[in-house]
Amino acid sequence: MSGVDVATDLKRAEALREIGRAADAITILSRVVSESPGNAQALCQLAQCYNATRDHHSMLTAADRAAAANPQSEWAHRLRSLALHNLGRHPEAVAAARRSIELAPNAWRPHMILADAVLVSPHSADKRIAYEAALRALQIAPQAADAHVTMGRVLLNIGEHEHARAYFTNALALDPTNAAAHTNLAVTQLRSGKVVAAGRGFGAVAAANPTEDMYARNVGASAFVWVQGILDAGVVTVVVALVVAMAVAAPLSAFLTLGALVAFVTGATIAYRRLPVPMRRLARHGRNPALTRLNIGVLVAVLGFLAWTAATEGLASPDQAYVTPLLLWAAVLAWRLRMRFGPRLHQHRQRRRYRSAVFGPDRRPHIVKPRAPID
Repeated sequence: MSGVDVATDLKRAEALREIGRAADAITILSRVVSESPGNAQALCQLAQCYNATRDHHSMLTAADRAAAANPQSEWAHRLRSLALHNLGRHPEAVAAARRSIELAPNAWRPHMILADAVLVSPHSADKRIAYEAALRALQIAPQAADAHVTMGRVLLNIGEHEHARAYFTNALALDPTNAAAHTNLAVTQLRSGKVVAAGRGFGAVAAANPTEDMYARNVGASAFVWVQGILDAGVVTVVVALVVAMAVAAPLSAFLTLGALVAFVTGATIAYRRLPVPMRRLARHGRNPALTRLNIGVLVAVLGFLAWTAATEGLASPDQAYVTPLLLWAAVLAWRLRMRFGPRLHQHRQRRRYRSAVFGPDRRPHIVKPRAPID
């Protein structure tokens, strides 16, 4: 194979990968490396294509061969780090990322890869390393959308939601089609309780990337959070209705409980109508049949119990009849509140723990403004 043919094949393979035809690119590159086993560029491109197809073992093999063919290739070591990270071999991924930085200290991508590799660690010192690596990538390339996404992910990981949102917005200002920025912005909204906005964001990304199951799973996660919020509101309504039944004389208590039932059904219906269509479908059917049946059972129990409470209050049932159900539903409410607010409390404590360790005495992240490539 002549040098001209190799160069042409590499360009064709790169073009195919960029338009989403990584499998076709792999066919071309496999032929190139079979005839030129020491071609580090072809091996790196092959590793990139395997990354696109999520074949991380083959990606690591190709990156290893590229590093062996050219030990001074920053690209090869960076791809090795990414493959090792995806395979869960995080200490090796960090070592490969550091080697990539040694070879090209003024390139921004190696610093970005190091930030990703270190971020999985729960230790404050490693969060600091991830933050500094992401900051260095941004300082080198403030015009790169992916560098802003990386900093946003670092900040999101340590609980700085508002600052993370700013960086994802920066990335979208530089590259409005950046799927990672759209996805992470929706994750930030979901963690901030903006479920419908998150669902719309995930839905838009899923529509633009129909072959990526991860984006569809994100829509499902938003739908699940929405359903749990409706069930929580129902349980709260039941507990309030039982308290009313014990504190207010009939028949006024019956009308109040009936009003609470109507308000709950009306509010849930309006909230459902606000959902994007994919979230409605997932809210009805879910991705886990057993969990969906459990959610439906809880909702039916809420509606049925509210109707029973209103009916018995209308018949002037004695207050003592509500003591046992009140205790049971209060226990359910306490459990659900613990499930809902437990993670938020954990995030709050985590944020306080990381702030001084990661950002230093100022306890605030450094903000790097995006810069257009033409600047």
